[in-house]
Amino acid sequence: MTSHKSPLKLPVIHLKKHQIFTIALGVIIFLGLTKDLLHAYLKGYSFYFSESILFNVLWVLYIPYTALQAHQLKKVKRHHIGFLFLSAFLCYALHLLSFTSIVFLFSKAFFSQAYSFASSFSYALPESLILSCVIYLTNGFLHINRRQDIQAPPSKEYITSLSVTNHGHTELIHTEHILYVLSKTPYISIITPSKTHIYNSSLRALLAKVDPSIFIQIHKTSIINIKQVTSCKSRKNGDYDVQMSNGDIVRLSRNYSTSFKKLFFT
Repeated sequence: MTSHKSPLKLPVIHLKKHQIFTIALGVIIFLGLTKDLLHAYLKGYSFYFSESILFNVLWVLYIPYTALQAHQLKKVKRHHIGFLFLSAFLCYALHLLSFTSIVFLFSKAFFSQAYSFASSFSYALPESLILSCVIYLTNGFLHINRRQDIQAPPSKEYITSLSVTNHGHTELIHTEHILYVLSKTPYISIITPSKTHIYNSSLRALLAKVDPSIFIQIHKTSIINIKQVTSCKSRKNGDYDVQMSNGDIVRLSRNYSTSFKKLFFT
């Protein structure tokens, strides 16, 4: 007999934001210290732990400033390529300003010799320029794309035809040929230029399936195809008479007149 072993399932680890931040901070500092230690060993000079920690702030600052960039991009409704570059430039400028300020203040407070703004800047610029361009531009680009994916409403496909069955005979009706629809509970009457069809549905159900820029409800008992309307005449009481392309008159209730006018007079 052959035994079947169940596949090995790896545990799923769920981390909170502060845990992710702590891990990222630890990894950045560890890599920075390792780089400085190897560089000191290869070049043959002394390694100072406190100075290495201080100058590794340059890499730690990517964490808050990428988060700041993402937060600011959320506030902007429309993005373009110029804004992406501007956000990257501003974040990097603040990044450098923060780094030089931190190095100057901490070295002045705790070291025997303070590092000036100029010396910190001359170190940080060549060390971080290319990497910062990549990080801030990529962060901005990914955030904009992710935001657009979230905001983009799912495109809804509307029906273009209906299958109507009468007395065992099924007929396909294209929605563009429908003039108007009347409620005849529990059915609806679909009026086309050639005939009237009985369809097993409700006005509300049909209205949810057809294109709202073409089909509009003008009364609690009727829907019209706005493209099949030839004229509209007031009844002097807030209601209107809507004439269809076949000459039929359909009543437009004052309660539905606003949405009708938006489509008909544009």
